[in-house]
Amino acid sequence: MGQVIEFMPHREGWQQAGELEAVARAGEPHLALVMIETARELDGDVSPPLRRLEARLQAGEFGDTSGLEWVARA
Repeated sequence: MGQVIEFMPHREGWQQAGELEAVARAGEPHLALVMIETARELDGDVSPPLRRLEARLQAGEFGDTSGLEWVARA
C-alpha cells in the first residue's frame, strides 16, 4: 500500500523543507518539486529553506526531475 504524505503548510520553512526532503529521499523528487510549486502558487513565494531544497532537487541530487519543465520556471 502507498505511503501517506502529510505536508503542513503552516509549519516553519525548515520543517517543510525537512518533510519534502524526506519525500525526495523516498524516491519521489518530482512530488517534492510539485509540492514546492503548489506552495509558491498559494502563498506567492516560498521560504529560503524550500528555495534551497528546490535548487537541490532541480540539480538532480535526489534523482532525475527533468520531466517537470513548468516547475523549473520558478
